[in-house]
Amino acid sequence: MIRWWFHFVFLWLAVLLPLLTWLRRKRFRRGASNLDTRRLYARVIVGQWTLALGVVFVFWKLGIPLKTLGLVAPDWLATATLFAVVVVGAFLGARRLRALQNDPAKLAKIRARAAGFSLLVPRTDEEERWWIVLSITAGVCEEILYRGYLGFYLGRSMPLPWVAVCASVFFGLAHLYQGSNAWRTLIAGALLWATYLATGSILPGMVLHALIDVRSGRALRRAFTEPAPIAAPVP
Repeated sequence: MIRWWFHFVFLWLAVLLPLLTWLRRKRFRRGASNLDTRRLYARVIVGQWTLALGVVFVFWKLGIPLKTLGLVAPDWLATATLFAVVVVGAFLGARRLRALQNDPAKLAKIRARAAGFSLLVPRTDEEERWWIVLSITAGVCEEILYRGYLGFYLGRSMPLPWVAVCASVFFGLAHLYQGSNAWRTLIAGALLWATYLATGSILPGMVLHALIDVRSGRALRRAFTEPAPIAAPVP
């Protein structure tokens, strides 16, 4: 029974979840669904924590070392290097975010790119607080599932480089509701795999993943709620 449970979790992550997100993508458009944004956030949060903690519990119950999920202290030198890169990236990202509200073309481009999942975009202070909780949830749970669990499951039958490639593809497919923007998630998944391989732990990736999602939410909110600057008249 437990053996089939392992296969089912893989099937859910690799096939069923991408299929469901693809079929339901139209429901994520603002105005095309009567779903409340906060309720939608809550459903995702509960679902991800339930599955991720379920995986950790089963591993613990069966005596499988949690380090096989990447739940282990990271290499501190690699983590410190990563932290330095993140600080520089955060500084540059903050400057870019401030520039968004003064660039109508970039705002329009972000709105167009996110049109397929506009229901998920936080637009109020309360929704942004929910988004932060959602981002932390994704950072912890998706690293356990897509780096830890898929790394364990696929690693039994293929070399590690192929594991990273396949798991990154599955991660991108799970975000098909984003339409053509899903390829960016695939690349992010590959970068998070690189973080896992460099540090030997999914813990730094959890922090990085959450920070990326928080920043994305703020950029999306700015794009959907900030009025575009009025163009100066042509003399």
